[in-house]
Amino acid sequence: MRTKIKFSGCLGLLAIVATGCAPTSSILIAPMDRFVNETVGPEYELYIAADETLDAFQKQIRFDNVSAMRAVVDSAKGGQ
Repeated sequence: MRTKIKFSGCLGLLAIVATGCAPTSSILIAPMDRFVNETVGPEYELYIAADETLDAFQKQIRFDNVSAMRAVVDSAKGGQ
């Protein structure tokens, strides 16, 4: 459950950075890129796929959240 909370908080922070509400900084973007693409993102996707308590819709929502976070990271990286 802690991963889900951290993941949502990071998505919010990246949304602020990507929309220009805060100075875009590689200090934030690089760690968030690693977070979503190298560590927590892939691990969370494996968890989602293996979790038998989630139905197909619940899994898709979670996969969509990971994809949305990746899109925010990519957008922020483009603004550097």
